[in-house]
Amino acid sequence: MQKTLLLQVLQSLDKGELKRWSLIIQADYHLQNRKTRALGQHIYQYAPDWGHAHLQKEQAWALVYQEAPYREMVLNNHLSDLLQLTYRFLALEELAKRPAQETDLLLTQLMNKGLTLQSKRTLKKWQLVAQQEQQLGPDHLYAKSRLAYFEDIHGLMGSQRKYSIALQQKSDYLDQYYVLQQLMYYCEMLNRGNIIQGTYQMPYLADLLERYTRNDQQLQDIPSISIYVNVIRMLLGVSPEEHLATLEQMLRIHASVLSEEEWRTVYDYLFNYCIQQINLGKTNYYPKIFQLYRSMVAQDLLLRENRLSQWTYTNIITTGSRLKEWAWTEFFLTTYRKFLPPEDQFNTYHYNLAALRYEQRDYTSALAGLQQVEFTDAFYQLAAKTIQLKIYYQLEEKEAFDALMLASRQFISRNQQLSPSKKAAYMNFLKLSRSLFTLRHEQPYWSPKKWQQRAAALQEKILLPEFTANNKDWLGGELQLLQNRSYPK
Repeated sequence: MQKTLLLQVLQSLDKGELKRWSLIIQADYHLQNRKTRALGQHIYQYAPDWGHAHLQKEQAWALVYQEAPYREMVLNNHLSDLLQLTYRFLALEELAKRPAQETDLLLTQLMNKGLTLQSKRTLKKWQLVAQQEQQLGPDHLYAKSRLAYFEDIHGLMGSQRKYSIALQQKSDYLDQYYVLQQLMYYCEMLNRGNIIQGTYQMPYLADLLERYTRNDQQLQDIPSISIYVNVIRMLLGVSPEEHLATLEQMLRIHASVLSEEEWRTVYDYLFNYCIQQINLGKTNYYPKIFQLYRSMVAQDLLLRENRLSQWTYTNIITTGSRLKEWAWTEFFLTTYRKFLPPEDQFNTYHYNLAALRYEQRDYTSALAGLQQVEFTDAFYQLAAKTIQLKIYYQLEEKEAFDALMLASRQFISRNQQLSPSKKAAYMNFLKLSRSLFTLRHEQPYWSPKKWQQRAAALQEKILLPEFTANNKDWLGGELQLLQNRSYPK
């Protein structure tokens, strides 16, 4: 029974959730078949040892049905019923996290049944809670619209018809909700468009930004809307430095406006923007992005469902390494390894350990570490090739450098996962790396004047803002080291 959908779902539950699941399967209201309940209780007693022999289908049948002959179809029907109840349990768990939505459903039932007194009291409690609510994310704006809806309905129950502010409020809140939700979608479209290949249509973006500028429906009064407008303008390149500074200020001032998950998303946009700037050679973004990461760690915002994305893990270690924050970075590398997805943990850890050793100039350990890793993702493969190229450059291993350069070009050209902008950035890095290696390797054979001319031309290309290439800071730094040497006349 190890591979059933039911056990896969149960394996994702924590200890508290499993306990509550065991209680719901014992309730006649949710599960009336005694055999199905007995099977559920049998499964629960072996949690979390999901590989136990007694969880095999035949053994489970024997323990639940005892002497009855094994009938797999009957057992599968019981498992299907348990799975559907488990899905309902997950929905109830989520509903418990959304009290406004639960109250919305309750009010609907009370009013449908004509229980006016009870619905008025419930509505009053909701109003008191809403007055203390600080968050103004999309869920909360929608909840405010629903609250105004019920206020308006109750107003119509009175004997006198009069102007109701609730009617205006439910319209305004609903409009603000849709504006915010659309802005959030557009942010994600812009963000993904900078990372992976694909074109998204955003037909109402210009209209939404214009509405915000003229403060239609008091859009500027909603901090969450202002946050996402600034994110969009930053991602569009409209005075990005100004909007980045505004967002950093909002992180401090409006800490309670969005939920933790929404703030994590905003952090992701900030990180991706900073990484893009770093790839353009703006090394002053390393301390900024490192501070953002440390803030997330300090505020317990890094983990999602007690899990850490391999990309976030890698970005943090890369940033800490570049800044030579060795102690903190090594601590993070080791401590947060356990939060990586199990299927990614080994490769991600050993790749980043190799990357850290490279930054510490322990090239032998770095190359040995990379050989342990099996890469299934294009971005990781290119990151590993980049480290190897840098090491071969430092060690002046021309044959290894040339062979890896050729393999990297072929890999980028054939890969369909990379967006055109990513391909261009990687290809430009390879071109500049080749030029840099040639400058270093053939320096003794050129006249100082000719060498300096070629070095100046390479430097001009690296410093050109519109010329995108990965690792421009590394290229510029290595070129500067070459130029600072003394050359014979």
